[in-house]
This record gives sequence, structure tokens and C-alpha cells, in this order.
Amino acid sequence: MEDGTSADGASPAMPPEPNNAGLDARQMWQHLQKHTGEWHGIRSVCAASGRVLVEVGTFVQVVPESTSAGGSSRSQLVWTTWVQEDTTSSPAVATVRLPTNRKSSGAAAARVDRVGANKSETWSSADVEDLGVVFEDGSFSLGPAEAGSTAGEQFLLQHGILQGEMGMRVRVIHAFDYERRLVGITICRERTRMNVAPAGSISPAAWRSPIALIKFTFGRWEGSGVMADERSGRLLRIQSVWELRLERFGEVELTSSLQVGAQNGDREESRAASTTVRGREDENVLMFPSTASHMVALSGGILVSQPLQMFRGTRAAIELFFLVRPGYRRRLIRFYNAELDWTSTAYLTERMVG
Repeated sequence: MEDGTSADGASPAMPPEPNNAGLDARQMWQHLQKHTGEWHGIRSVCAASGRVLVEVGTFVQVVPESTSAGGSSRSQLVWTTWVQEDTTSSPAVATVRLPTNRKSSGAAAARVDRVGANKSETWSSADVEDLGVVFEDGSFSLGPAEAGSTAGEQFLLQHGILQGEMGMRVRVIHAFDYERRLVGITICRERTRMNVAPAGSISPAAWRSPIALIKFTFGRWEGSGVMADERSGRLLRIQSVWELRLERFGEVELTSSLQVGAQNGDREESRAASTTVRGREDENVLMFPSTASHMVALSGGILVSQPLQMFRGTRAAIELFFLVRPGYRRRLIRFYNAELDWTSTAYLTERMVG
């Protein structure tokens, strides 16, 4: 349904309207509570190239928990994941207190999935405020705010898009090593227990082929949404144009632009940015040598875009695209400046227009 309506004719929820009150840690923590409940899904651990290394079925319970220490209480979410290693074995259980082990490489994450190792890490409202942003519908972008200041340590960024009215969410973990080279991508495609489907049906049939998904992506997309500005704490209105064209011999051209505006009394502040890069299509991967980055199509209507390595002195953007249905997608972008400090996060709804 290319108009973005759901099967019952209702329109999916839009990203939140901007406001001048700014981002509030308490509100973001409340938004994150929308992930509580029981979820069934598939977890895929991929190499940096997008090749699937491990794929397992999962059952996830997300439960809020309060702890007390020194006379003060602390709220956190506990995610308990049962991993089905194969169709004949019993589920292994792993308890993860988000964010998912920020110092694990992609290979390490694969080992966790396979053996059901227990990982525990707290995630409080203060952590959420430090690590990024949670939008009103529960979608989030969370990771280190200063990628350049953690040299010698591994770097992990997690994006999540929640389609609450569909009982569906996708989560993607981008893993970089201590030299900021991309080493792995972990994808979780999940539905609530009320909307559970057989493991092979978690993704719509048309989305099961990453190569086919690339074909759905070609064309011109336009959209709107909000940008969370890290420095000012404000939510800013944004509009987007994104166009991917296939040229001869597998060459592609990608043009992406964002128009950012914010209300400041009676005066409209705005700025625009546009980039055009050329690359090459190779099955489910688009390579862009001039920016040392690539876009990878994965199962479940998911595309990710990121640099192959992050360098100080070069700005970076890490993106998640979720194709909800043909011609309608959600998009999360996390921006880092030349010092590799997190500067902003954009959340967009886009539709294909040509």
C-alpha cells in the first residue's frame, strides 16, 4: 500500500512534532517504556560486508525494574532473551540490561547468541540522556556521544524503530573495533507476542531477499520529520529528499539533502545540506569509494549505511532505513562531526514519489 496506510486503512503514527521545550530525560525514559512486553523475532549477526554469520530465533521479555542504593531509587529496563540455537535444541537464556554490551565486537555478539552467555548492564534515564535520544513513538538512537574520545576501545551504536500500531520493531547494532573500523552488524526483527508469526514470516515475503530490497530502494524519496539537536536540546523540523539512480554497468548515483528549520519566536531559522556521491551496486551492497562508506540491504526490509571506518577530521553519518511497505519507510540518522562527537539525530518518514 504505497500511500502508507495500514491494512485496516489507518495511517501509521508519524514522528513527533517539534517543540521548543527541548529534549527531556524523563520523557525519553517514558517513551522507552513502550518497548516493555514480550517479543518474538529473529536475530541475525552479520559481518561488515553484510554476510550473515549467525541467525537464530528469539523470545524477548522487556521488564521495568527499580533498585535502591544509598537512599535513592534507580529505574532500569531488563531485557531477557531466550535464544533458539536450532530447531532441536532447548532455548538458551541470556539476560541483557541495555544498552547491549557496548564493548562487544560483531564476532563477540555472535558468540553470545550461540552459547546463550549471560550479559548484564544497567540502562537508566540518565544513561539514555547521555547516550542519545528516544523519540515519542519509542524509536531510538543510542551510543557513545564522543566516538573519538574512546580510542583503544570498541564502539557500539544501537538504532531502533518501533512500529507500535503494527506490533513490530527492528533494532540494529553497528559494531566498530578500537580503530573505528566496522566489524559487524547485528539485526533484530521482532513482533509482539499478540502479533507473533512463524519465524519465517517475521518479515513480509517481498522483503526476504536483500537483493530484491535494493531494487525497491531505487528512485526518489521525499519525507519529513524531526532532528534532535544535541547542543541545544531542541527538536527541529526537517524535510528530506533522497534519490538513488542506477546508471549503466552497475554504477549508481545517490543524492541526499536535508532542510532543517526551527521556530524561534516569529522568525524561522533554517539551514540546508546536500551531498551527491557515485558508487557501484554489488548484489545487496552499494559501495561509495569517495566517502569510504557503503549501504547494505538486509532481510526484513532493513538497510543500513555507515562508514567502513570512522576517522578524526571526517564527519560521519550512521543510518537505519526500515521499509515498512513498498513506497513507505522510516529512517534514523545519527550524525558525528569531524571530532567524532555526536551532534544530532534525525528521524524521518519518507515516501517514494518517483
